[in-house]
Amino acid sequence: MAESLSDLFDANVQVKMSFTRTDTQEVGAVASVKRGTTTYELGDGGQETAAEFIYADTRTVSANSIDALDLQNLTQTTLDVVVPFSFAELRLIRVVNKSETSGDYLYLGADANNPTGSFAVAVGAGGEVTMINKLDTYGVNSSNGTLRIYNASNSSVDYEIYIIGSGT
Repeated sequence: MAESLSDLFDANVQVKMSFTRTDTQEVGAVASVKRGTTTYELGDGGQETAAEFIYADTRTVSANSIDALDLQNLTQTTLDVVVPFSFAELRLIRVVNKSETSGDYLYLGADANNPTGSFAVAVGAGGEVTMINKLDTYGVNSSNGTLRIYNASNSSVDYEIYIIGSGT
């Protein structure tokens, strides 16, 4: 049996965008091409991009319901072991709406009393959103520690969620 245990966390997140637009005119075709890649390295250590762990899960939100994630008290079962997560700072949140039905929106950051009237971002069916805070962090405390995801559709919607950050 090992006398000591250690862990290492390293995340490489890349955001890529590439497009070509060709506009045909009487005098010929004009092409506009743009490509860009941004890479974010997050991981252990005292560097400005430090993070300790990742919470990754596929979840289901029932029809016309809110999935409330307590960021200071999340758990995930891995190899029959319940792993606790207590986030104090977030570096990344990524949500992927797995629905293939048009109109199945997920509202992130939804207000519990008015989820479609007050929210941070809407993610349509087949869409995703990634929020990365490389140099600073999103602080988590008792007043903002619940991430609410509202499903306004009449059927359940599956989604993937990834949260990278540090604990208390």
